Amino acid sequence: KKKGCQPLAAIWYEWFTAQSRVYSSHAVKKTTLYEFLYITAYMMLFLPAGFALDDASSSFKSDVLSEPTVGKTEQCAGILKANGSSAKAAGTALKALRALHKEGKLDKHIAQFRERVEAGSIVHPSPVSALPKFILQKA
Repeated sequence: KKKGCQPLAAIWYEWFTAQSRVYSSHAVKKTTLYEFLYITAYMMLFLPAGFALDDASSSFKSDVLSEPTVGKTEQCAGILKANGSSAKAAGTALKALRALHKEGKLDKHIAQFRERVEAGSIVHPSPVSALPKFILQKA
C-alpha cells in the first residue's frame, strides 16, 4: 500500500502536535519515524531567527504553524530548488536534503542552528534524544 504525498508543513505540524508524540509513540513505524525525525530536523535548520514553542501554551498548535515557523517550508523548498530539486513531498525532499547534507551544502545552516541553540533562541518541546545526532553534535 502506497502512502500519500505529505507536504513538509504537515510533517512539521504532526511532529510537534500529534497525541501521542511521533517520537515517543510505539504505533509509528520505524521508517515513518525516521522520515519525520529527519525532515523536522532539516526544516529546523532553515529558521534564521530561531523559534520558541511552548507546548503548555494555549496557542501552541497555532504557534507551530505561525510565522516565522511557517517560513521553514518555503526556505527549505528554496534551498532544494536552488540545488536543482523540485521536491515538495516529504519523502522526495528528504532524499534531496540528505544528498545536500552529504555534499556539505548544509554545513553553514547546521553551524548556524547550533549557534542559535547555544544562544537559547531555539526552544521546542522535543527532547534532545528525539533529534538526529548530526544536528547537535559538532564534528
